[in-house]
Amino acid sequence: SLGTLVLGQEQDERGGGFLINEVFRGFLSQLNIWSYELDVKTIQNISRCVSSINGDIFSSDVDEP
Repeated sequence: SLGTLVLGQEQDERGGGFLINEVFRGFLSQLNIWSYELDVKTIQNISRCVSSINGDIFSSDVDEP
């Protein structure tokens, strides 16, 4: 199914309800999106910097031409 990914803002209603005072102000790094669910051990290893796995759908760590 198709959906919407919203980064840096919490939705108060589907597709909207954004409030200016709730906007994320900062930097996002190492953003990854996978087409599959990661197991708990993999998530723990990533969070502890034991391993780094780029998302197969999107990774901000990949240079694109």
